[in-house]
Amino acid sequence: MLTTVMRRFLDDPVLFVREILKVEPDAWQAEALTALAKNPRVAIRSGHGVGKTALESWSVCWFLFTRPFCKIPCTAPTIRQLYDILW
Repeated sequence: MLTTVMRRFLDDPVLFVREILKVEPDAWQAEALTALAKNPRVAIRSGHGVGKTALESWSVCWFLFTRPFCKIPCTAPTIRQLYDILW
């Protein structure tokens, strides 16, 4: 059963965010999530406080759920931001 659920979200992180995390991403976040499912790297450039960290946390959750035993590098400008905001 779990593998069936995992397969459903494998190539659709937007669906994962909506149904599992119960969050409605902004249009640009949905576009970035879709790009992430199709490309090995995605870069986001924007101002402060627009939802980049939320996008990163959703992406990490989606990837961990759909790809067991994966490794995901996560970055932030400071160690405090990595520990206190992302995690």
